[in-house]
Amino acid sequence: MSDENEKQRISLRVEAEETPSAGHLRLMDRAGNELGHMRYRRDGNVIVIEHTEVDTSLRGHEGGRRFFDAMVQWARKCHVRIRSECPFTTSMFRRTPSARDVLE
Repeated sequence: MSDENEKQRISLRVEAEETPSAGHLRLMDRAGNELGHMRYRRDGNVIVIEHTEVDTSLRGHEGGRRFFDAMVQWARKCHVRIRSECPFTTSMFRRTPSARDVLE
């Protein structure tokens, strides 16, 4: 199987788990296995991303990029702003001007 076919085969979804003051976004595969998570806290209508981890099995499959893109879509849907304290998400916002509309 080619690398391109393998990338297409991996199906990922993002699930949110929240309390009034904090939460996690979880990156899940088709079987329900967690392959990554973003930890955040709420500051009013602002989500402060504190930490991101993506499983090493997603290296070369754009798992981090797909997780970041899903987080941005989630923020737009929920009408929240993002402040990043996480080096990964800060780096992704620098590289992705089209996502900056959700930045605080």
